[in-house]
Amino acid sequence: MVTLMTTWEEQPDARQAGEMQRLEETMPAMEAAIRELLESRSAAMGAKDIERLMSLYSNDVVYFDLVPPLRYVGSNALRERFLDWFPRWSGPIGQELGQLDVAAGDAVAAAWMLIRARGSLKTGAKVDYWVRVSNAFRRSEDRWTITHEHVSLPVDMRSRTAVLDLTP
Repeated sequence: MVTLMTTWEEQPDARQAGEMQRLEETMPAMEAAIRELLESRSAAMGAKDIERLMSLYSNDVVYFDLVPPLRYVGSNALRERFLDWFPRWSGPIGQELGQLDVAAGDAVAAAWMLIRARGSLKTGAKVDYWVRVSNAFRRSEDRWTITHEHVSLPVDMRSRTAVLDLTP
């Protein structure tokens, strides 16, 4: 009986096929983990649970928000932003995920979605509009965290005002 020993280097097509099969098998699980993280983020925002919310972001997060400044860098800056924002709402902050797409690899992932923000502000104003959100994620020690978040609204360039009445 002859046993043929080969290494991955000797079989680049086999190595590539094996990597692709492994990635195809784990991709749904990674995408599901990202979706679950985003649902947790929405729930934490809705409940104004700052500790739960911040546990989902990396310490070095970069956050682009609807309001100035141009960016918030680091978890401390983001925590301050959320703690300033939460008390402006008279009740829960509605965060409905819509049209969520996820692309995930072994250690990094991206997601883009629409989020319907709803609720009432303490001023009495009602909020009900869709925002565009893009996220980047990093995985370490089998845990995903948000490393970048970008929230935006479409702008009417003529009037230089946000367009708040668009729906998916």
